[in-house]
Amino acid sequence: MPAIECEGPLPANAFRIRQLPPGRVLAWLASGWRDMRAIGWPSYLHGLFVCLVGIALALLSLEASLLVLGLASAFVLVGPFLATGLYALSRRRERGSVGGLDIVVLAWRCAGRRLLAFNLLLLGAALAWVAISALLLGLFVNVETTSLPALLRYVLTQDSVHFLQWTVLGSLVAATVFACSVITIPLLMERDVSTRSAILTSVRTVSENPLTMVVWAICIAAATAASLATGMLGFILLYPLIGHASWHAYRDLAEIDDQELPQITDDQFENH
Repeated sequence: MPAIECEGPLPANAFRIRQLPPGRVLAWLASGWRDMRAIGWPSYLHGLFVCLVGIALALLSLEASLLVLGLASAFVLVGPFLATGLYALSRRRERGSVGGLDIVVLAWRCAGRRLLAFNLLLLGAALAWVAISALLLGLFVNVETTSLPALLRYVLTQDSVHFLQWTVLGSLVAATVFACSVITIPLLMERDVSTRSAILTSVRTVSENPLTMVVWAICIAAATAASLATGMLGFILLYPLIGHASWHAYRDLAEIDDQELPQITDDQFENH
């Protein structure tokens, strides 16, 4: 199959970031909801997969209690990576047709090296945080915990500031990953840009829309918390909703002049 002829990556300043009010988050969610309902089962299949992965991680944590908090937060870090197929489905619907599972498979098969590299970077960050989290918990948990309830009971009732320090560190990691990835994957999927340019553009997006991005992060955190509270079942509905909404966030926030920046068309995407 012929390869896409790219003109080369452009620097991050080729993008203009729109400054949007926090209320735009509701529009992203509404658009995501419409995409999810129109696309149907391919969207819900993503949610089911995330639900099953979450259940598997929860079962693993029952056997290795020190991993539980790290696994829970790492699970959030790889969320944008797992949503690649949802971005492709929203992109296809935006162009006037409803895609199926073939578009999802195509999105992963045709992912360029830069997109794969960034996804691996997210995965590496998640695994590193699991290891660091387990090490920190092992240092400040001073009693033997043979089960997940025992670990949580100890963490929530002890007077030490170690757990607070762990929480602050975890929040900083999550905030950094959020800033670096909020529009990076859809941008890499659609445009011929370097990974560095895409990450810098994502960071600029957050820095120029701080309040809107805080509201968006709260929505993602609330959806994650609700899914965890329902024994992972909430992911079946909420994960594809957030994934599709993230595509519309990217579209709304990043203003790109097509005369400056080459766009990967549907035909090129399918022939890549």
